[in-house]
Amino acid sequence: MNASDWIALFAAAVALGSVALHLWLRRLDQQEAQHTSVMTALQGEKEAVGYEAYRIGAKGWPQRLDEREQLRDALCLAFIFEGSDRTRAMIYRALKEYPRPGHPELEETLTKLLAVFEEADDLGVDWDLHRGWKRLAMLGKMLGAAHVAETATRRLRASSSQDRRERRGTRPSAGC
Repeated sequence: MNASDWIALFAAAVALGSVALHLWLRRLDQQEAQHTSVMTALQGEKEAVGYEAYRIGAKGWPQRLDEREQLRDALCLAFIFEGSDRTRAMIYRALKEYPRPGHPELEETLTKLLAVFEEADDLGVDWDLHRGWKRLAMLGKMLGAAHVAETATRRLRASSSQDRRERRGTRPSAGC
């Protein structure tokens, strides 16, 4: 082989490498665009949230861990904030299909959300966390996160008792 053959072979190898790199980067861009559209949909209207949750439940969760984590967190938040029972049913189905036995990551996410609600509740600010406690308790129970369900239920009952006292105009005594 002479020098021109080596140059041609090297040029062909570089061209082939460039094409492979281009195709790989294009695939990554498509995956990122799809992931972005899913995350945007989960922040949108209840119909879009319901559709994405249905699609995840039917077609499965992403393989990449970072995408799965973001979707898991977004779906848990959507369950708590979404007012539509139909949408929450779709979200539950998707979360139920989470690809890890025992769902330890789901329980971890619910525990973090529980901590956020407890911190807000303990501030003593007059926030209405009633629906949040109710939905967090419901999700914890459905996904088998017993400590989350029990704590959220206890906080829900406490907030309901306080609401009843405030409507009657009474406050708990200092000894309570």
